[in-house]
Amino acid sequence: SQALRNWGWSVFCSPNEHRGDPLAFAAQFGEEAKRAFESDQFDTIIVFGGDTAFSLLNAMNIDSLEPIGEVLPGVPVSLLPSHKILITKAGGFGHPNLLFQVHERLTHERS
Repeated sequence: SQALRNWGWSVFCSPNEHRGDPLAFAAQFGEEAKRAFESDQFDTIIVFGGDTAFSLLNAMNIDSLEPIGEVLPGVPVSLLPSHKILITKAGGFGHPNLLFQVHERLTHERS
């Protein structure tokens, strides 16, 4: 969306449709997201969906996180071993404007 680009945020989305084994698809998507996240241009990643988060962490060989709080209720913030930030949200809940709420909270916390 244009708002995300205006904020300087990048979006990495899985295709809406995939064919074949869902676990193989998740593993492939996790590898692609890992390459993007491990570049130096990101210090924080927001992941929607537990399966997606698990696939990313698995691809990065991360088996534990250090929880450091919540950006919103039900939206935890964790510190990765690389000292980058991971924000996760389960796929089954949340208002459609949740990303805007997260941005507002992160922007407000920094000022």
